Amino acid sequence: MMEHGGFFDGRERAFFFVDRINGGIATLLAEGAGEGEVSLPAELLPAGTSEGDYLSALFQIDTERRASARADIESLLSDLGDNP
Repeated sequence: MMEHGGFFDGRERAFFFVDRINGGIATLLAEGAGEGEVSLPAELLPAGTSEGDYLSALFQIDTERRASARADIESLLSDLGDNP
């Protein structure tokens, strides 16, 4: 099992309560240890999401994008002569 910190509390999924949607911004309240608040564009939520709904999310690392970004950074640093 993967290690998690904060609101994951040892679970693979995070759970959120949709507190409010105002001006196209949704404010979600994280449940569990390390509760917090997350604001994001409401258009990123599933269709039909409204205030008072509960959402679950699975966060995982996108290893392909991470590798690509790291390669881009290394290339830029090399071009700048800043690569140790």
